[in-house]
Amino acid sequence: MVLSEMLSILEKRISRYSSKKAPISVISTSTLQSVPNLKATYGSEFFFHYWGMKIELPEIRDRKEDLPLIIEDIVKDLSAKQKIPAPDIDNSLLEHLSNAVFVREFEGLETLIQRLFNASSGAALTSDLIEQVETGDSLLREEHLIFPSEPSSQKEAREQSEREFIKTVYNRSGQNKTKTAAALGISARQLYNMLKKYHIENHS
Repeated sequence: MVLSEMLSILEKRISRYSSKKAPISVISTSTLQSVPNLKATYGSEFFFHYWGMKIELPEIRDRKEDLPLIIEDIVKDLSAKQKIPAPDIDNSLLEHLSNAVFVREFEGLETLIQRLFNASSGAALTSDLIEQVETGDSLLREEHLIFPSEPSSQKEAREQSEREFIKTVYNRSGQNKTKTAAALGISARQLYNMLKKYHIENHS
């Protein structure tokens, strides 16, 4: 939560309503691809206030050519920590992982490689080791492509994003409905219905 704490300090020192530009750039990376998850991690107010440009790398499975280098780097790091020679990485493992879907992307891959590394006891990393380690929290099955913590549908994801955006603008306006409706480009009646739908007034 270091980023949230840093943004909190900036928020106190720089008024969000100030028209002056502050010579500050905040660059952060995250393995969280879901917008609701990002907002839950950093706070919806910070998310909308500082969100400037999004650079999204393709998923690991969409850049298979990078897998050998990523896995080799993880293995080298694990070997250095334990002060032992880095084991070989069998092509069978690379082929198996190139078709896998990882939970939390890089974090899931890193977790799996660490377990395979420990199970190998210094021998080469092969696809056979996958049967010997826990994979439930690192590899995603085809039938479970949506994580439990994520919206269950595209509709739910849109509604979550819409709710957080309306709530943010509403709070920035000092909960002034006229200003909020004008900022959102909707009528007062539409805003009233949305506030009621998302239970925003009672939970702001």
